[in-house]
Amino acid sequence: MLTARYGGRIWIEDRVAGRPGEGAAFRFTLRKA
Repeated sequence: MLTARYGGRIWIEDRVAGRPGEGAAFRFTLRKA
């Protein structure tokens, strides 16, 4: 997986804070090259 190989992370949040029925936001980061 890219995040493991390049030192990033993945997390998921409510798209609308406190309202999980409104969808999800998938976020990720990678280290700067």
